[in-house]
Amino acid sequence: MDSQNSLKEEKKLNIGILGCASVARRHAINALKNIDEVNKIFISSRDVEKAKRWAEEFGIEFKNSYEDLIDDPSIDAVYVPLPTKLHEEWVLKCAQKGKHVICEKTISSDFESVKRIADSFKNKELVLFENFACDYHPQHSKILSLIKEGRIGNLLVFSSYFGFEVLGENIRKDEGLDNGCFNDQGAYIVFMSRKIFQEEPVSVTADFNQNQGTIYMEFPNNRIAMGGFGFNHAYQNNYSIWGSKGLVEIKRAYSIAPTAKAIISLFKANPQGDATEQIEITGVNQFELIFKDFCRTNLDNDEKKRKEKYSSILSQGKVMDALRTSNFLDKKVFINCSE
Repeated sequence: MDSQNSLKEEKKLNIGILGCASVARRHAINALKNIDEVNKIFISSRDVEKAKRWAEEFGIEFKNSYEDLIDDPSIDAVYVPLPTKLHEEWVLKCAQKGKHVICEKTISSDFESVKRIADSFKNKELVLFENFACDYHPQHSKILSLIKEGRIGNLLVFSSYFGFEVLGENIRKDEGLDNGCFNDQGAYIVFMSRKIFQEEPVSVTADFNQNQGTIYMEFPNNRIAMGGFGFNHAYQNNYSIWGSKGLVEIKRAYSIAPTAKAIISLFKANPQGDATEQIEITGVNQFELIFKDFCRTNLDNDEKKRKEKYSSILSQGKVMDALRTSNFLDKKVFINCSE
């Protein structure tokens, strides 16, 4: 019996959280507590008293500093919800200590930095995830199955809006931390359009600042993706896909409560413009699903999944960088996907 218990214990990970970010409070800590693959959870902060309070509140353990957390040999992996500007420094420090990492999007605001991060994890054969939890919600898989079945016809336009009002003092407003709306919200539109079209854009155009923006992406076969995002906007969290036979729409695309049913509305050509079909998807906790996959990739030593994640992070980073270049130069930028 003791040997069986010991074997079961070996199949769990100790996870460290680098920083007391709001996303950790709202989603990550409870998600990690709810999955079988996690043994212990540690948290650290620049403010050790804050880390102590959070540890007591959530029934987890704390470390006195970021350095203490990543230096602890008992911690197998680290969740990094720090501001974008700090990601490269601390993600690379985690790699140097042999820690697997799941990092909040956007993983870096510079493609050369993204490559340095990915190369470091490749060289050490460590798992690296960029936390697009929405990728794991089954509503998107259902959309892809509708496309495969020909229910929408030939895809023409992906359109998405993701924005909300940011009130008072908020770290999102700090330009020095690369926390603008493009990295925070626009990244989702880029990610999801690539997922839906199953290809990379060939050219991009962008116009954004710290608080609002728009992007336009041209994909092969005359398909386009466009979207708007911002911090001073009425709440929007959606995307639609317009095809030759119909249009499909999701109202809660990127952020959706675990208990909420997702509704996919399918519109066919009709004078009233009403949805001809609505498909309900049972609620899931998408944070639990991505953290579980991250842990299983570690525990199962899944080399294929590990390499897929490197590739996905690099592809996302290349498109994001092209959009930043377009915004800076105020012109269309072409992407060589073969490089």
